[in-house]
Parts: sequence; structure tokens; C-alpha cells
Amino acid sequence: MLLIALAAMAATAQTPAAAIGDEQGDLRCLATFSYVLSEKKDDTTQTQLQMGALYFAGKLFGRNPGIDLTAKMKQAITSFGAQVPIDAELKRCGTEMVTAGDRLTVTGNALQGK
Repeated sequence: MLLIALAAMAATAQTPAAAIGDEQGDLRCLATFSYVLSEKKDDTTQTQLQMGALYFAGKLFGRNPGIDLTAKMKQAITSFGAQVPIDAELKRCGTEMVTAGDRLTVTGNALQGK
């Protein structure tokens, strides 16, 4: 799965992601996935990156249905500064997605009586 690969790939990041709040962290993940999506990728990778973007967008809209996503995304992009830590953000965001996927697997197994 791409998410595991993204987390493993980013594990070699030189600089750890800064400690950030829930909304800011989700905005940074959405910005990172959107940026990586803008590069030409194969169909499978594009689909998986879109799933990641939707996951973090869903968290943002779920937390605040009236969020001004455009304004918040601009703020998140500005928060990166001159050097966008893509590898560190992919690691942080990918790890969260893997954890969420694992929780869904556990739930699915429990519902199936496994």
C-alpha cells in the first residue's frame, strides 16, 4: 500500500516535523498530499494520494463544517516557510493514515467475528 511506502520512504527524513495542533497538522497533510498529487504520478499512486487528501479534508470538514478551506490552506502553506519538509510531512501524515487503516482493519475483523 502506498501509505506504508510513503511512511517508510519518509522515515529517512533529516528534520522531524514540528509539533503542531490538530487543525494545523491536518491542513499541512492536505497541502502536502495536494502538492505531491500535482506531480505526474501513475494512476494507482494518484488514487492513493487522492484518498489521503480526502481523509484529511474529511477530518477538517468533520471538525468544522464551515471551515474556509481556501484561507486555511493558504495559512498552512505559508507555515511551511521557505523549505517545505515534504519527507517529514509524508512520514507524519502517512503514519496517521496507517494507524487509522489498522484501526479499521481491527474493527472489520471484530465485526466478522475474527
